[in-house]
This record gives sequence, structure tokens and C-alpha cells, in this order.
Amino acid sequence: MRRHTTTTLAALALAVLTAGEVRGDTAADPYAGVAVEQLYDSNVQNSKGSDSVTRVTPRIGFLVSGPRLDLDVDYRIGIFEYINDTAPSSLNHRASVVGKAAVSPRFDVDTRLLLVSGEDPFILELPGIAVPLGGYTEFEGHLGAKYLITRRLAFDAAYGYRRSRFDEADLPDPVAFNGDEHRVDAGLGYQMTRRLTLRGFGRYQHFTNFGAPVENMDAAGPGVGLDYLFTGQTFGHADAGPLFTSDGRTTWFGRLHVGHQGERARYSLSGFRDFYGGTGGIDATWTEAVMGQGVFSLTKQLELRMRAGVFRNGFGASEDAAVTGLVGRADLGWKLFRDNMRIELYGEHRAQDAAVGGLAFGDIQRTVVGLRLVAVAGVDIAALGDNP
Repeated sequence: MRRHTTTTLAALALAVLTAGEVRGDTAADPYAGVAVEQLYDSNVQNSKGSDSVTRVTPRIGFLVSGPRLDLDVDYRIGIFEYINDTAPSSLNHRASVVGKAAVSPRFDVDTRLLLVSGEDPFILELPGIAVPLGGYTEFEGHLGAKYLITRRLAFDAAYGYRRSRFDEADLPDPVAFNGDEHRVDAGLGYQMTRRLTLRGFGRYQHFTNFGAPVENMDAAGPGVGLDYLFTGQTFGHADAGPLFTSDGRTTWFGRLHVGHQGERARYSLSGFRDFYGGTGGIDATWTEAVMGQGVFSLTKQLELRMRAGVFRNGFGASEDAAVTGLVGRADLGWKLFRDNMRIELYGEHRAQDAAVGGLAFGDIQRTVVGLRLVAVAGVDIAALGDNP
């Protein structure tokens, strides 16, 4: 299973890389790096108590940047060592392909492929969604396209796939469920003014939860949305619509987002409700969350990153919340050697309260505080677009 997913990811990455020639004004840079961390973890792997942890995470990648193509192919392996042996040493893998391309003046495409496999749910990238205990392998893929029909009218479509596998699902009496989700979105957007764009769209989702009482379910529905440019650096987005499930139930989705992209500060605040599959639950999972995050350049060398949010989840189209939680994180980073090295002090707290017993989504309180040294050769750390 893991070999199959890794092979798929590599094949897709190769296809993107070889799809066309790299222009002369496009930079193509291989890079390599490592992150070394020493941290205190109050609840190792969400269930095994406190310990001091050493993490060493080598990474290799390839970055393409140009006027028509941006592509980042990245692989990391996290080696986690627990000083007091609260858990066996573990290997945690993360591979990704993120890119966008202007195929023509009217036609743009984008993709995001992410594979995460390991023993510590701490590195799962599921904002606003409860996390099961134990080891896992998750693959998430996105392929999108946008075509400008006229100067004001655009058509867009996207396909998404999520595949999640959990060790807890292999127990004789499983408390987590392996799952897949397929999702298709398509819509039309019309630019009413320089600031305002209105959009109408539809979505379809197919969920599979292996071993659950009802293994397959579909959901579909229409939606409306808008994008608004408050200033050259501040923008907003809103959308909402109903979802009708194949078992006759009704739920809804919606998102409200405001963001700012400045030279010294980038931040956003968003609230959303959505419907997901492949989360380990017995059914598709609805999620409601309010999230805020920001990156602030305090000086030329000193940067502060912050993220905080609260969420609640329920199963199926029910309005009863089964899990509630919160997450907060802050990173203070000092750039060295023209941003090829950083020293970071960080802290994160996660809390999760399961209102329903007998689930893999247990009650969790977890605090992590650590010091990290990050070094990358070949490109600047800021060019990678994430928090290493």
C-alpha cells in the first residue's frame, strides 16, 4: 500500500517535470537541507506521556521558478528519538509536489500532491479535523485548471483525492476506519468590477469507509461565492451551499476568509464548515473551524509565525458534535547566512475532547516546546514557501 502510493506520487511528479521545456528565464535549482530539533513533548504520539525528543529531518528537493511555471518537489524523512523510551524510535516520511503553470495566456493549471506516513499524528496536516491515535499513511492529491473564456468570465474545475490508512483500523475490533474520498468541483466566475467577482459552482464527493456499517456514500450540491479586493494587499472570499447525501440527509458547507499580503506582514482569518472523508471516522466527517494565522517580519533577520484555531467535528450529516478541539502555535525564527540557515524557538499546544466513547479520537492534551536549527543549501529557505 505504501509502496503503491509512493510510486504514484513519483510518477505524477515526473510527469509534471517532463511536461515541457524549462525556459531560459526560469530558474531550476536542486536543494538539500536538514532540521535538527531538541524539544519537550508533554504527550508523545498523543497517548504515551511526556519525554524529551530529538528530531533530525533531512530533506532533498527540486525548485523551479519562472514567469510561467512554479514547481517544488520535496521529500523529508523525520527521525524521532525519545530520550526516556516512552516510544520506540520512529521514521516519519513526508513527500510533496506543489506547482502551478500558465499553459497559455488564458489557461492555468495547478497541482498539490502530499504523502505523509509515520507513527506520530503530530505531523498530519489536517487543520480543524480530529486526529486518530497510532500510525498512519495519508495521500492527498489535487489537480485544478482555470480557463478564461472572456476578459471577465472564467471556468474552473478541480479533482481531489484523499486516501487514509490507520494502524488502528487493523485491530480485531477496529476503532478507526480506513477511507477514501473523491471530489470534483466545477464553476463559473464573472468579474463584475475591478474589485468584485461572483461565482456559481457545483461539487460532488464520493466517500468510502472500509469496514464501516455503510461503506459508500455520495454527496453533491450547488454553491455561490464571491471574491472581493479591499485594497491591493487585502482581499476576501465567501462561499456557501447545501450538500445532499445519497442516504437522504442534508448538510451544508461554507467559508469566509479575509487575508492580507504585505511586504512585512502576511495574515489571514477564516471560518469554515466542510465535509471530508478519509479521516478515520465511521462516516464522512463534517468540520466547523475558526482559524487565524500570520507571518510577521519584526526585523530583517527576525520573523514571527503564529497560528491558532478552534474546531468541532461530527459524523455524517448529524449536527451533534463528537469531537471539539483547539490548536495554537508560535515560531520565532532568526535568519542567518542570507536565509540559508535559521534558528527557531517554537511552541505548540493541541487539545481534543471526544464527546463519544469507543472511538480512536480520544481526549488529548499535548504541548510541544523546542529549539530547531534549519539549514538549506541551493535555495533560500523563504523560497520554499513553508515553515521547515
